[in-house]
Amino acid sequence: MQESAESSGGRVVGRLHTSDQTARVTTFELFFDLVYVFAFTQVTGLMAETHSAFGILQALIVLGLLWWTWVSYCWLANQAPADQPVMRVGMSLAMIAVFVIGLTVPEAYDDLEGGLGGPLVLAVAYTVVRLIHGVLYLVAAGDDRALRRQVLITEAVAMAPAATALLVGALIGGPAQTWIWLGAFLYDFVVTYVSSRGGGAWRIYSPAHWSERHGLVVILALGESIVAIGVGVAQEAIDWAIIVGAALAVTLAILSWSAYFTRIAIDSTSTIAMALRMPTLTAPRSATRWFASQAWDAHDHHRIPSTASPPSTLWILFPSAIRCVTWVNAKT
Repeated sequence: MQESAESSGGRVVGRLHTSDQTARVTTFELFFDLVYVFAFTQVTGLMAETHSAFGILQALIVLGLLWWTWVSYCWLANQAPADQPVMRVGMSLAMIAVFVIGLTVPEAYDDLEGGLGGPLVLAVAYTVVRLIHGVLYLVAAGDDRALRRQVLITEAVAMAPAATALLVGALIGGPAQTWIWLGAFLYDFVVTYVSSRGGGAWRIYSPAHWSERHGLVVILALGESIVAIGVGVAQEAIDWAIIVGAALAVTLAILSWSAYFTRIAIDSTSTIAMALRMPTLTAPRSATRWFASQAWDAHDHHRIPSTASPPSTLWILFPSAIRCVTWVNAKT
């Protein structure tokens, strides 16, 4: 992991250093990811409380919204190291907003009596997270006009309408809220994907950072699952149902780790190693755009591990499955 932006050797844009191919994940990024681990835990609880397909869909929508913001900040930290003062301040504010989202997850669809409206608070906090991301990305883009234009297009065409729909859905409430939020998430995802096809003007300065960041969040999520297993049944009288359920849950966590780190992570490392040896990638910006196109192609071919790809999304869903299995066994 990298401890200082100055040591990365990247270009200086305004008050920020950009990353280079040697950049690695900073400790602040790991700290930043902890609020997402908490939020994932809350989604797990929301999923465990329902026994209907509609309830599972509601939980997956919230998970999708969280996942989408996390991916956005992953791209941002690859553009400019996260341990710089401006990045730290902005991402710290985003951490607070994500933590608020996590606290509000249990009220995402059913507002509790008293206090503020849960769904509206969640939608507003989500919008704040996205706005902070957009501002930081514009600062990090510096004199890169193509990247600044890409960020502005994404914010105006994809993020703004989606955030507005989330706010409207929260105000309407009821079953309509679920479908409006689902539409908002899909709209944001599809429009961003289409406008960024082939990498767009996005940059991936350090493929190693990109791969490492996704691997570390998988470790954090699986680690949270192990903790949740113990906390979930620690107050229950031990019996065979709990022992078997815990064993199955831990086995599922191990299989999840194995599936990711012995297949996808290895494939991505090979792709990165090949890319770094390509003689055609001599111009810095041509290289960063090529890496970005590979990251977007992960949607289809899964050559770089990204939570933007369906298999990697499953690794985030496994903790939910683990806790659901443990919860069911603890109740039997």
